[in-house]
Amino acid sequence: MKIDSEASMTSRPNGRRPTSPKSTCRGSVGAVLLLLAFAEPSRADLLGWLAGDTTNAAIEKINEAAAQRISQLLEGFDQTSHSLLDQGAHQGNLLLVQGGNEMQLVVASARAQFGSEMDKQVSQASAQLKPFLVELERFQLSVSELQKNAVDMEDLVALDLQDLPLSQSYFGVRRVLGSVLVQNTADNYRIVLRGPHFGIASADEKISFDARLNGTSLGSPELGTAPDDAVFSVPAAALKDSFQTHSLVTLPLSVSITRDTPKVFWLFGGSHDVINHSFEISLMPDYAGEMQVVTHRPIFAWMPSLEPEQQDKIVTSPTTFSFTVANPAVLSEPSAGQQKISDTIVSVCHADMRPARVFPNGTVRFSSDPIFTGGWDTPKYIGSHATDWDEATNEVLTTWGISWSTWSNNACGPLNSGRHCHVPPQVLLSNSSPTTKDATGCHDTSLAPPQWRNNHTSVTVDVIGGTAALPAPWSLTFQPLSFVQRGYQNDTVVMVPVFASKPTLIEINNPQGTTSDVNFVPTVGKPKPGDLGRDITASLRVRSQGDVGDVRRYLYSFAYPETLR
Repeated sequence: MKIDSEASMTSRPNGRRPTSPKSTCRGSVGAVLLLLAFAEPSRADLLGWLAGDTTNAAIEKINEAAAQRISQLLEGFDQTSHSLLDQGAHQGNLLLVQGGNEMQLVVASARAQFGSEMDKQVSQASAQLKPFLVELERFQLSVSELQKNAVDMEDLVALDLQDLPLSQSYFGVRRVLGSVLVQNTADNYRIVLRGPHFGIASADEKISFDARLNGTSLGSPELGTAPDDAVFSVPAAALKDSFQTHSLVTLPLSVSITRDTPKVFWLFGGSHDVINHSFEISLMPDYAGEMQVVTHRPIFAWMPSLEPEQQDKIVTSPTTFSFTVANPAVLSEPSAGQQKISDTIVSVCHADMRPARVFPNGTVRFSSDPIFTGGWDTPKYIGSHATDWDEATNEVLTTWGISWSTWSNNACGPLNSGRHCHVPPQVLLSNSSPTTKDATGCHDTSLAPPQWRNNHTSVTVDVIGGTAALPAPWSLTFQPLSFVQRGYQNDTVVMVPVFASKPTLIEINNPQGTTSDVNFVPTVGKPKPGDLGRDITASLRVRSQGDVGDVRRYLYSFAYPETLR
């Protein structure tokens, strides 16, 4: 058997599907059977998760439609289910497909079991039919929630009619297993149709199947696996050409099921029932998706993260300041936490500014100087020469910049007096202006250029000058710098394909200090973020990691859920 006729991709043209006949159930099972082995919530659980308890609201809506014919109500539900299927197939939204498919199965089941009630009003529906209508109305009320949450719930829904009160005489499929076939996972795939007595050969009831996958007959099913399971085997070789490398492919599965019940004593009872189901089998590629790996590399910089060090010294002679960091970065490539010294050295000589007076020639004397209370005597004294007065007057001008005649101001006495000329304090005060003057030796000292050593990790600074008579109080402040991390920057972005049949290798060069984010974009489903080195999903797990030289290697493996294999 070779399945090589046309296969359809998951996307479909928009538009309403034709309404199914009364005895036909048409759906698109597809990849919506991606349920976890430990999580198979019922349809009621699903709707409750999506929209809460909508049972009462659904009953109210059904009561509002009391005068409507049951067939018309089911037709409206049927249209909603077609719309959900079209939207889901077009958008790749699996839960929309699942919701629409379940609605169609419920509609078909209601029509098959309660065909005699179709022309009645909704208010006349039997107690057995009402749960079907309420369930369909709950789906109708939850359409917006299905649209909003579809991608997040694809792994937590299963297709079945287990929760509905099917009558003992119900004849049809209750559940489909194996509707998703994963590439390279089996030599023979199994498709299971579960229904009443499907897996039993009985003389009282003969059930026969005509199952065709993409138009090719699957032959007779295996019986005896379970009383309600008809198991069809599909060789992987027959599907080899139908699988696509990167895309989900669907193949139509049509099933015609016939049940013959013999008459009693060839006179009473007996029946011949035929029901047609049409599903779509999804072929899941070995390619499972893509891992986007973004590596963030740390940014380091020299930062003043430590307190500055201030050194104070009273300089009375040539003096040297020195400073060395505690954890020197002596190599050209520093490591985190190593230190060096900032180029900027703050130097201050602490002057002691006191009140003073400045004379016209720039001479500055402290205001406390005795000359401002007792006056000043010229070095020159008056002898026997008349020019002595002139020389004394010139001394006043030279010393203070004041033009003041010692002779006319009778400051020296007569010739041969031997007296020095006296300038009164009033003259000195009136010919000077207030100012300030440093009382230290700062103005007599200076700094030599810094002498750097060992890649700016050690420095010395010499103070030139200095006398014991005028000490100079110098302070030098050194700022240590640390090589610290300031943040991260995106370093590399790589896209790595993920296959179910082989491990996925991710390599990070020079990984020290880096972090890497992962965003797994599966072929079917919502992207899943995570951290490199950890499991991303239940299916995409890290198997090993380790360093090889300057490269860190992570090995991931992908496995579809057990229910699909």
